[in-house]
Amino acid sequence: MKKALIVGLVLAFTAGLCLAAGTPSITSTITEGLKAKDAAAGPDYSTPYRPYVKKSGGKAWQLQEGFEGSFLPAGWDSARVSGTYSGYLTRVTSGTYPTCTPHSGTYMVKWYCFLASAGNRMRLMTPPVRIGAANDSLSFWMTHSTGYPTTNDRIVVEKMVKSGGTWGSWVLVDSFSRYQPAFSWAYKALPLGMHNGDSVRISLTCHSMYGDNIYLDDVSIGSAYTPTAGDLELYSIDAPAGSYMAPDEAFTPAVTVSNPGTTPVSNYRVVFDIDDGTTKALVYTDTVDVAGPLDPGNTYQAGFDGFTPQGLSNYYVTAFVDGPDDTYSGNDTLTSYFRTFNELQGQVADDNAGGAGLAGVKVKVTGPATDSTFTDGSGDYFFFDLAAGTYTVTAAKAGYITETATGITITDNMQTTLDLSMGYPVLVLTPTDSIYCILPWGGADSTTWQFTLENQGTRDMAYSVSWPELVKGAKAPVSLVLDDGSRDNDIGIGGTAEFIWVNRFTPAGGEFPFRLQQVQLYFSALGNVAIGHGIQIVVYENTTGNNDPAVGSNLLYQYNTTVQAVDAWNVYDLPDEVLLNGPGDVVIGVIGLHVPGTSYWPASIDQTATQQRSWAGWWTTVNHPEPPTLPPDDSWILIDAYFPGNWMIRGYGETGSGSVAWLDVAPATGTVPAYDTGYLTVTFDAAGLDSLTDHAANVTFNTNAMITKRTDYVPAYLHVVGTGVSGGPSQPLSYAFGLNANRPNPVSGRTSFSFTLPRAQDYSLKVYNVSGQLVESFTGKGQAGANSVSWNAQKAGAGVYLYRLNAGGQSA
Repeated sequence: MKKALIVGLVLAFTAGLCLAAGTPSITSTITEGLKAKDAAAGPDYSTPYRPYVKKSGGKAWQLQEGFEGSFLPAGWDSARVSGTYSGYLTRVTSGTYPTCTPHSGTYMVKWYCFLASAGNRMRLMTPPVRIGAANDSLSFWMTHSTGYPTTNDRIVVEKMVKSGGTWGSWVLVDSFSRYQPAFSWAYKALPLGMHNGDSVRISLTCHSMYGDNIYLDDVSIGSAYTPTAGDLELYSIDAPAGSYMAPDEAFTPAVTVSNPGTTPVSNYRVVFDIDDGTTKALVYTDTVDVAGPLDPGNTYQAGFDGFTPQGLSNYYVTAFVDGPDDTYSGNDTLTSYFRTFNELQGQVADDNAGGAGLAGVKVKVTGPATDSTFTDGSGDYFFFDLAAGTYTVTAAKAGYITETATGITITDNMQTTLDLSMGYPVLVLTPTDSIYCILPWGGADSTTWQFTLENQGTRDMAYSVSWPELVKGAKAPVSLVLDDGSRDNDIGIGGTAEFIWVNRFTPAGGEFPFRLQQVQLYFSALGNVAIGHGIQIVVYENTTGNNDPAVGSNLLYQYNTTVQAVDAWNVYDLPDEVLLNGPGDVVIGVIGLHVPGTSYWPASIDQTATQQRSWAGWWTTVNHPEPPTLPPDDSWILIDAYFPGNWMIRGYGETGSGSVAWLDVAPATGTVPAYDTGYLTVTFDAAGLDSLTDHAANVTFNTNAMITKRTDYVPAYLHVVGTGVSGGPSQPLSYAFGLNANRPNPVSGRTSFSFTLPRAQDYSLKVYNVSGQLVESFTGKGQAGANSVSWNAQKAGAGVYLYRLNAGGQSA
């Protein structure tokens, strides 16, 4: 079954107070009864009981749901009819806009209209219910609020009827406006007796036209009840637990009997029948005789012999309580329904995890009907009540390559199994630290290096390479600012899930490439934000041209930190500069890691003049995924749809500039198949460069390796040696003995030692720690001119090191 996402945005201001009229909940106790089936001392019935005789008169409660158990309740379902707001339908213990409490019990259903744009539609659908009497009706309670009388927010009721073995389409029954002169819970009822003997499903759809929230409670198919003396009620069918039961797996049927009347009741019998749902032939029956007594307000749970359902079957359950002391029969019977097949079911496997089931995958079917669900913790999914026809099935999850299956045939009362597998490429790049080259000035001398791109994942890896140059001294500031500096409001998320708020910046093309060095965030004490609350700063790049940052954004950087100050700008100097190649969008965001509940509004917003570039989104899990890929597009909103303005998120950095003619990487784009390796050639060329100059560039790899980092970059350095004038040497080139500073320094992985030799000769280069102990030694025959060796410093550990070059009787 699908689960509704219980997430939404809330404003940080106080709503008006409304009062809710409700009935207190009663905690019942279990009275131990005697299971005396086939016992000689069982109750004495004055009329034959097998087959059982139902008393005449009254009505049976076919469905009673106060949303006190799991949500969605067993057999219920939900579906988005239109709109994109994922946090629209949820279950709450208290309400806002208007302020209210459940009609009864602890929970009620909430349609989150307050923050949903006009046109959002979300169905809440009952399980199939068999209408058992000519005077059966649907009833429910809904809130009514003052104000907005011209905006027709309402609950629309539709029904779907199964007659002659075939389900019809949704048919409009009635529409109920939610506005009244004063707040109250309102009772609504609709007749269903015209479908006596048929099965029906009821759809309750909230139509939002920018009104307040709408609340629903206590949905029933049955009739009102007045307590009488000597009454028993079949309170609930406790098994099967849901609308689906696995075939060939036995379960133990059970029901709960209650005494809603005014006097004790003794000597009664409880019956549990199951028919096959098609021919109505009885396939199971069992009876429990109870001596009692059962006192008013108490309950008794009756257990029966086990039942093993068969595959590809529909089953209807009828449970009945009867006895000589039971004076009212209108609440003696309940019916239920379950099945042992789904029209479409299967498992989504994670190729990268050896085929293990993958949880949290959004599986969507499109065809004669459109529906979606998420895989459970085992990677399983199913759909029920799909119309017959041909479908396309897609499986999508952040970080994985989306999979699509076409031509899937669905047949009524038959089961189709479709197993899918998902995966992603995994980039292993060599080298990962830096490459360093020394070339003589004035010649056309060049040299090459090689990158290795190994794909250890289960899907093909597409890549592209760029190599923007960053030249010292040639810098210009880059400022990414949308707000005007004034905090006008604070916005948060409902429930207990993390959410992300981002600004989409589009720097001028001439500002690329640049390095993002600092992020500034504003936090307000009015949002209940406190110093020390955890946040994660995230940076994405989007070069697709799509204005929706959820489409095509690549994660470049993430940084865990905390709130440093409230009612002030928080300045975060990033530990690592983030290279933005562009051109395109730079997306800077914040993930709120502190989620105490609904009274938390960490995202400060300037509402003076919107730039329509501030977005918010949330995931299908409480915690964000790692790495924090952006939430799916259907749970992503431009905040202007609700509160036009700009998040108070800013970014600052510096541009790079200069020609990059000295470096080339080929091929610059390509694909590395799964479990395969690709090779790229890096060419350094000093032709036309000035003597004694240093050049630096970042070779950047953009890939679809989505679980691992999407972007990797490797610094590339070129040092030009020799003297003279740019354009060519005036005399034969000669080289002097010399040792250069290692690059990079400080070292996080591998570093290169470069040196020049006056002629080809043997050399040794030794690395020592500060105690004079030899750590590493390199020897070889060097060439005249530039030479270099590379050292992996990770094995040596943190510290300060010295190195010495010896060659031809000289040292440095």
